[in-house]
Amino acid sequence: MLDKQHILEAFKQSLLAIDPQQAVHKYVQRQGDSLGIESKVWDLNAIDLRLIVVGKAALPMARAMASIVGNQTDRAVIIPPHGSSTADLPTAWQVISAAHPLPDEGSLMAGAQVRQLLTSCTTDTLVLVCVSGGATALLVDPLPEIDLAALRLKYQELLASGADIATMNQVRSSLDRLKGGGLVTQAQPAQVIGLILSDVVGDSIATIGSGLTHHPQAQNILVGSNRQACQAAAQYWSEQGYQPRIVTTALQGEAQERGREIAQAIIQEAPGTVLIYGGET
Repeated sequence: MLDKQHILEAFKQSLLAIDPQQAVHKYVQRQGDSLGIESKVWDLNAIDLRLIVVGKAALPMARAMASIVGNQTDRAVIIPPHGSSTADLPTAWQVISAAHPLPDEGSLMAGAQVRQLLTSCTTDTLVLVCVSGGATALLVDPLPEIDLAALRLKYQELLASGADIATMNQVRSSLDRLKGGGLVTQAQPAQVIGLILSDVVGDSIATIGSGLTHHPQAQNILVGSNRQACQAAAQYWSEQGYQPRIVTTALQGEAQERGREIAQAIIQEAPGTVLIYGGET
């Protein structure tokens, strides 16, 4: 019989499937002096490794990277939200906390340090960029003619506009030298790999973090997404003997309206059916 405990466990399994630390470990492995990411392998003694980690999940993603390559590079900039604990990270790594959803002085400092990190890259440089939700505000490098006050005002206007996240981040990219693939351009001729934890409906690399690594010269890997969370829930319910169905991973709109629609859909289903919805209402 379905009860509250089943529902809570299904939710737990969904969260575990997109745990930031585990998401990195799933796609980045090390054996001795070899670093493997999907089908590519690098000799850590032969490359210039640099690391950028930004977003609300920056610290767990950074801790995963520290456990994998922490002794191989001291060139790392980690950008979490204010109030985050920085324990368990290499002391040589630079941690710059910043604000969200409006950028602050920390966000500007982070942008300057990332630009510094990307100077003097060569073809032997490998830049790993871990991106999660909130990166758009936490890391900013505005065009020279735009100061922080003007940038914050523009962000406020966008948040109040009712525009969807893709539209807002497209505008934000036009105001910034790192967004819209600018980070990759500044790193050239380095190899750049983006490890992306999606927080947007549709998982567009151009939208997540305003497309820091959205560039044809970069390899982007979606390490966690809404779809993965829904699939984990479906697997759990199937193991419990139910008939799960992922209705959508792109649910949007007013939560009260969608809730009524979901209730009506559930009423019409046969007993033992579990409907799974993912998205952002």
